[in-house]
Amino acid sequence: MSKLYYALILSFVLISSAFAQSKDKVPKESPQEMPQMDPSTATPIAIRSICDEPKKIRAIIDQYEEKKLFDAFGITFVIPPNYPPEYARKLTGITSMFVNPDTGSFSIIFKGEGFSCLILNGNKFTPGGMDQ
Repeated sequence: MSKLYYALILSFVLISSAFAQSKDKVPKESPQEMPQMDPSTATPIAIRSICDEPKKIRAIIDQYEEKKLFDAFGITFVIPPNYPPEYARKLTGITSMFVNPDTGSFSIIFKGEGFSCLILNGNKFTPGGMDQ
């Protein structure tokens, strides 16, 4: 299993190096728009996330000794507290996944201008998926 994990990491490194850019610059491309969903079956849900200064969110991740697996452009929609869904606004930023291969813990964060949000965290990270 660890060989599979390291092969996965190596492939991400090789792919990301092909698209590498300076760390002090954020590329100007914007993420694609969200696809239109079928309103007869799709159900938008609100998810509460912990958002704070980037260093405070990073301190949470560091407690679990997780290392960055990848970065990607992301898009999310934010509804201000105590407002109905029609007040949702689009935010774009960097989405990152952090993993501890020894414990299986993982975290997904979204980083905007001056803030970061812990979107999802958990355990039993399984390269290639659990459905194999």
